[in-house]
Amino acid sequence: MGHDQTDLDSFGSMLAVYYMAKIDNKKVYKLYDEDKLDMTVKKVLKEIRTVEPKHPVFENVIDTNRALEINDEETLVIIVDTQSPKIVISKEVLEASKKVI
Repeated sequence: MGHDQTDLDSFGSMLAVYYMAKIDNKKVYKLYDEDKLDMTVKKVLKEIRTVEPKHPVFENVIDTNRALEINDEETLVIIVDTQSPKIVISKEVLEASKKVI
């Protein structure tokens, strides 16, 4: 996950880490809440969805509620594009996670 009001560089960073983990055959998700994306990301995702509704960018996306449901001792949360835990997109997931990068 990235920071609150995720912009394109935060979203892109999340995608890059997602695909690196996926290549290593890890069970991996992209975490964001739609209402916490900035307008540019929302616009880009809308355009992609219009052209290709099943585009890979939409696979394995979860929100805070789903992340909290599946979070366990083995969960590793990777935070991108922020140095401050105060502005992560989901403080709830951060606080519930034992392993964080």
